[in-house]
Amino acid sequence: MISSDIDEYGVWNLVPLELTQRSRLYHLLPIGVGTAQVESLTGYIVRLAEAHCVPVMTLIAKEIAPMANAAYLREKELRGFNKFSRMINGFGVVAATFKDALESLTLRKDLMYLTLLPWQKVMTNKCLLRQSQAWCPECYEEWKDAGKIIYFPLLWALNMITICPVHSRELIMECPFCKCNLYFIDSYSRAGFCSKCGYWLGKTCHSNNKVITITQETALLERVWTANSFGDLLKTAPISVSLPVREQISFSLVRCIQQVTEGNTYEFARFVGLNKNMLGDWRLGRHIPQVNYLSKICYRIGVSMAEFLLKDPVVKISTPTQTSYRKQAKRCIPNKEDVLKAFNNAVKEHPPATIKDISKIIGYSASKLYKNYPEQCKAISILVAKNKSRMLNEKWENIRVKMVAALNETNMQVSIAALSKKLSCHESALYRKFPELCHAIAAKHKDVGS
Repeated sequence: MISSDIDEYGVWNLVPLELTQRSRLYHLLPIGVGTAQVESLTGYIVRLAEAHCVPVMTLIAKEIAPMANAAYLREKELRGFNKFSRMINGFGVVAATFKDALESLTLRKDLMYLTLLPWQKVMTNKCLLRQSQAWCPECYEEWKDAGKIIYFPLLWALNMITICPVHSRELIMECPFCKCNLYFIDSYSRAGFCSKCGYWLGKTCHSNNKVITITQETALLERVWTANSFGDLLKTAPISVSLPVREQISFSLVRCIQQVTEGNTYEFARFVGLNKNMLGDWRLGRHIPQVNYLSKICYRIGVSMAEFLLKDPVVKISTPTQTSYRKQAKRCIPNKEDVLKAFNNAVKEHPPATIKDISKIIGYSASKLYKNYPEQCKAISILVAKNKSRMLNEKWENIRVKMVAALNETNMQVSIAALSKKLSCHESALYRKFPELCHAIAAKHKDVGS
């Protein structure tokens, strides 16, 4: 009887279970990773605070700041941090600090794609992130009607994105109720709602806004293309085998210049509408172009930004004209005999030709002439200076003769001011050059007038 009771129950497994590591904060899933509408890191922080039912700044002060251990996240410094919260979405120290802290707190490994950290070697901070939020009210309204999670995409945080690629309308940059600009992170931030007055920012409050029709305004095509192209760039970040490097910009630019204008950098700069010196620095790898300039180049040559920064770009448009561009020819160095002959001819001329005139005749820059033929250039400069001095002396002598003639007139009615206009010379210059004549003419004019 006892034996049967024992056999009725199974044997217990007394081996301790291995529990997985627990995160300090919720293991919240980011929205849209691997798509053009990927969530921003500031938007993720706002949703994380909402999930824990605490204000955003409280979450930062009590959880993120101690983990980050950064001086600018101390409690006293956090009062003005909302003004600089845009940097969390970038690729600098602030973005890296918040990314590392949040990954430690949530045990997630994909928060890097909520920022621009994957592109830090091929982008500059200048003109990259906007100061305050911009949003599409129709996107908010669609997500709300479909029962989706309301969030803030990283694409809206970029300064160069001014239009919604989904609905072809301008992004809104201030609350329509309180007319305030909204920081990316504020004490009472909540996705889809104004952090100042708390009103819903969806389509219902923007019914009077006119939707942009792209077919009527051709100039907006570039803005829509920019939004789509940058969206593709954000989409490719998680699936890229390797992150882009700085040398890729120089390589892609050289390839595009070769394809569009047969290696002519000057003509390529004219075609894309940028400064040739600036373009030359990018081609040589001295500097990195701003994102707005890079987008302009890609738009003009029909290459996506993802292809330009990650692959070997292939231009998909024809060159601006049907005629082929000339390759940049090497400057020819003139024969020494021809240069000396030009100097000898310049000495014999009257007035003597200047160094600038000689450089135009022989097709050689004036700076090169000064460098390679210093004695000849010095001789020409002395002759030109003497000729200028002689001509100036002749001019002043002619003026003196006319002033003497005016003084010797019996009924002189001309004042110094009127005489200076007649001689095309300033009155003060006459007094400085011929003080005695001027005083005599002024005294005689006064006597005649009285």
